[in-house]
Amino acid sequence: MKLKIAIFEPKISELKKVQSFLTSSTYDVEVFRASNVDAATKIINEQNHFHFIFLNVRMSPYQKINTHFIQTVLARFSDQKFILLYSKEEHKDVSELTNVLVDQLDYDPWMELPFKPLQFFKVLEQSISELSKFVRSDSRSQYTSIKAVELLALKTSPCDVFIKLGDEKYVKVFNSFDPFDATFFEKYKVKGVRSFFVERACFNKHFNDFFPPQLVARDSFNSDEEYALGAQKALFGVVAEFGISEDVVETATELAEEAVDILEKNNLTSMLALLKNGKDSFIYDHSFLLSLICLETAKKFKWYSSKHNRIICLSSLLHDASLTDPRFHSIELGGLSKLENCSKEEQVAFKDHPLEIANELKRIMDIPSDVIGLVLKHHEGFGTDKSFPYGHYSQQLSALECIFVMSHEIVLIFYRNLFHPDKIEHALLQYWEELHKGNFRKYIKELQEVVESILTALKGEA
Repeated sequence: MKLKIAIFEPKISELKKVQSFLTSSTYDVEVFRASNVDAATKIINEQNHFHFIFLNVRMSPYQKINTHFIQTVLARFSDQKFILLYSKEEHKDVSELTNVLVDQLDYDPWMELPFKPLQFFKVLEQSISELSKFVRSDSRSQYTSIKAVELLALKTSPCDVFIKLGDEKYVKVFNSFDPFDATFFEKYKVKGVRSFFVERACFNKHFNDFFPPQLVARDSFNSDEEYALGAQKALFGVVAEFGISEDVVETATELAEEAVDILEKNNLTSMLALLKNGKDSFIYDHSFLLSLICLETAKKFKWYSSKHNRIICLSSLLHDASLTDPRFHSIELGGLSKLENCSKEEQVAFKDHPLEIANELKRIMDIPSDVIGLVLKHHEGFGTDKSFPYGHYSQQLSALECIFVMSHEIVLIFYRNLFHPDKIEHALLQYWEELHKGNFRKYIKELQEVVESILTALKGEA
């Protein structure tokens, strides 16, 4: 029998903590989690019973207190235990909300964030009778599992990392505080390893080190360039597991600003070296090269202003965030011809990925409309046969959208040809011809100048 717990929490850093604490505990827990109202509503409509519900008072669009949603959940599960999560800054709002709920609850439902494991566990013990019947059969194991994405966000682990080879056999694969990157996890993923483990005592001791308040720890990286690339990988993993939320976009915005700073330093050679070394992690890294090409091209036009820096870099970071299925990574790189071997459902899912991420972003406050437009149209401009999701021609795109689409295809050419300058130049000959149509031709000269400077840097490095 499983302990069914719902966690409705918009801040993913807190959501990760609560979920990881529960799944690493000695109890057999089934966690239902959501970081936005739509996902939470779907869960409450599908489930009839929870043993416990944790609900953040700001579980609503734009993180406003939504009394109506809270009352809806309380009414739907009126016989079940609730804890309402809030931050210290919201004390006044919480007091007002307490007056609204006073007739519905006969206990104090409040828990102040940030999440504290011991406080959380104490609430469970006090609220659930016969908690012992939910103890897992392997509860005596000295190890607990931890997800690769959680480790990758840190770039190192405060505990030794193990893999499990049998019922009782654990083999250490990494020492505590040694650095690692995405290739470390990919190596074991190919071998069929899906879970990593740390010793439970060490995990409990360093719990807050595993889950820092920010989604990606800046001080875990040796340089600005490494942070810009490594953080993208970690952020992509968070989106794959939890979806888009306010703090994902907040982190992406911070990364976008970091990217602008790095690009303005114009240390092109060191940046290209990192991208070449990470060419096997295309789906994570290509957004940085996209930012570089698009931004440098846009700067050549009179309509450009500094506001475009954030728009371009944020769009670059988020445009493929919904491509969480590894099967789609090779399609994004290889082009639509790769879709021929996919099922009808997979083809639709891939062609809808710009629409999916754009719709998610529309829920987030303070997202510029230009960002949503670039994300939505990054595969448009070449008509019904070659473009999706709408099949637009370049005449239907704005100047910035044209440059973003063109830059995106240039990036794909770089990765398809493994950053080999001669091969890239050969592939570009055909692409330049394709661009002499509609609005695209207005921006070819400036784009070619930017690409030529990058190729020159690559040749000098070879």
